[in-house]
Amino acid sequence: ISNVNFNERYLRDPAEFALLNRVYDYAAERNMALWLYDEYQWPSGKAFGLVLEGHKEFRATGIEHKKITGTDGDAAYTLSGQDIQIKKAVLTDDSGTRVLETGDGDLSVTASGEWTLDLYVLRYTYEGTENPADFSTLEHVDLLNPAAVQRFITVTYQKYKDELGDDFSRIEAFFTDEPQLGNRDMRSYTVWTEGLEDAFYARFGYDLDIAAIFSGSSEQEQKMRLHYYQLVAERFRESYIDQIT
Repeated sequence: ISNVNFNERYLRDPAEFALLNRVYDYAAERNMALWLYDEYQWPSGKAFGLVLEGHKEFRATGIEHKKITGTDGDAAYTLSGQDIQIKKAVLTDDSGTRVLETGDGDLSVTASGEWTLDLYVLRYTYEGTENPADFSTLEHVDLLNPAAVQRFITVTYQKYKDELGDDFSRIEAFFTDEPQLGNRDMRSYTVWTEGLEDAFYARFGYDLDIAAIFSGSSEQEQKMRLHYYQLVAERFRESYIDQIT
């Protein structure tokens, strides 16, 4: 199992493909099976940043649960940083618990007594600063998006096929390494992708309550969580596994 060199010219240097072919000539002469490794280090799906190069629409997103508390006055939240949209907001104060109207912008509502504002915010999952020399700092790719995965296939699998030419037929398999959905070690996040709510309704016949993904012990809430993760698994299989297969 090998690949072109891990450097700043990953998948862009014809000399590296020529060298790889020599390596595989040597291996084939010794009756070794030939595989390719499909990523610059790991996790697979980024192609060392090439998937998102010129295609920021393929960035991974998630829903983050935020809890804000206060006493009287405004219960508010201002979108910032990686935030995209407030998907749901629930206010609990002296008047009881109610779901607030949310739009595409910030949120502010008058609350009475001690209050708690539960927010479910759509965000890009990546936080930090990219360092092009360090694969571990690269932005996350939405592997639930078939178009994003197709770009990964084009810049990686198709690139090897184009560069190796007839010798590509000697390759028995690709090794794909721990593809992830952008929420690794992020306990406050849940995976998201465009159109997931509509897909949930189409698949299960009822609306998804985003809050139930994070908490709730009723039978309906537990069923909803199971259906949500079932749908995410199905979307990942269809988008990533099936396309690469």
